[in-house]
Amino acid sequence: MEKVQVENVKKIFFSRNKQVIALKDISFTVGKNEFITIVGPSGCGKTTLLRIIAGLIPPTMGEIKILREDPEKPLTAMVFQEQSVFPWLTVYENVEYGLKLRKLPKKLRQEKVEYYLKVTGLLDFARAYPKELSGGMKQRVAVARAFAVEPEVLLLDEPFGALDEQTRQVLQQELLKIWEEKKITSLFITHSIDEAIFLGDKVLVLSARPGTVKAILEVNLPRPRDLIAVRKSDEYKVLFEKIFTLLRN
Repeated sequence: MEKVQVENVKKIFFSRNKQVIALKDISFTVGKNEFITIVGPSGCGKTTLLRIIAGLIPPTMGEIKILREDPEKPLTAMVFQEQSVFPWLTVYENVEYGLKLRKLPKKLRQEKVEYYLKVTGLLDFARAYPKELSGGMKQRVAVARAFAVEPEVLLLDEPFGALDEQTRQVLQQELLKIWEEKKITSLFITHSIDEAIFLGDKVLVLSARPGTVKAILEVNLPRPRDLIAVRKSDEYKVLFEKIFTLLRN
């Protein structure tokens, strides 16, 4: 079942007497419960594409279709590249924020918040404020908040890009653990080929600007995944070389 359809999307930004074509003729589909990772050179329009899918900016041409199955759920939720937690709210209140907007009963909100705090390792920090947390823990809060509203589609824009390698690997594993249980259709932008292969069911490779789809590669690695085992596999080595070659060219 196709959950997301991106059809002939083009995006042009206008500035004074100039125009910049960020995306051109972007078409692809995302199946229900699929985890799609997106890689491409800097400036190729990855973030622009995600913001168009999220409905934050309109395409210049083309269309985005998202199959809505539960009208009570938000259509999309987004985890941004920069830390986007609310500094005036506690960890608990940050994760609860979207649930309060949905006007869910207090008891149900509490159950959901405590569950996502537990699976992201934040339960002991529920009453802490973001200023008391490390960068990795702040991104944990952002991920927990996005998953908590259980959107139709989850969009993640390089959420671990600014973190050190060890923290990044821990959060990758935690993200997959939650996703494998909830199976929310997800699109994840990254600059890391390693991360794209480890997380994704498919890797979508974009060209340099204007961004176009160069390739969509299947990741035939069984789930649940272990990072060390994935890196040792022949499938990983073949995919890494293919993606690296596409990006280099």
